[in-house]
Amino acid sequence: QSVIDTVMDNHEYSAPLHGVNLQTVQMADLDGDGVDEYLLFTKSTAVDPLRIFIFQSQNGGFVVLDVIDNSGADFDRVEYVQLDDNPGVEIVLGRQIGKLTGKRVGVYSLRDGSVHRIFAADYSHLLCCDLNADGKEELMVLRPGAGTENGIAALYEIQSDGSVKTAAA
Repeated sequence: QSVIDTVMDNHEYSAPLHGVNLQTVQMADLDGDGVDEYLLFTKSTAVDPLRIFIFQSQNGGFVVLDVIDNSGADFDRVEYVQLDDNPGVEIVLGRQIGKLTGKRVGVYSLRDGSVHRIFAADYSHLLCCDLNADGKEELMVLRPGAGTENGIAALYEIQSDGSVKTAAA
């Protein structure tokens, strides 16, 4: 709690609004070392108000390992899934851009002690599932069409080298 208190200046707790991970502090093994990292979801009045602090246990205490900054009004949802062949899980982070506007999903991976964004896409609905039974999940994103256009379903698959394979219909 004392480490959390040091980063909360000008921030407030801001848990995701939807999905199964609704806590303001969550745990996931992001780097695959067998020890969970802690993720703290906050909001501030900054330009990029949505912030996730990632804490790691070190020498009997906790330190801030990295921070994910995003724009938007709220965290929509977060999932921790195995999207590639590398150790650890990826962060699938959906956020509401504005109160009346769309949503944006970002996929993040913790590698070599820092978080890297793999890709981002707009969405209205998203689903993580292992469609091809290869032991790692894919991300399916649905986007509505504009005006009279049909909507789009896009499937994203993360390769071991971090590249993204996409199929859309």
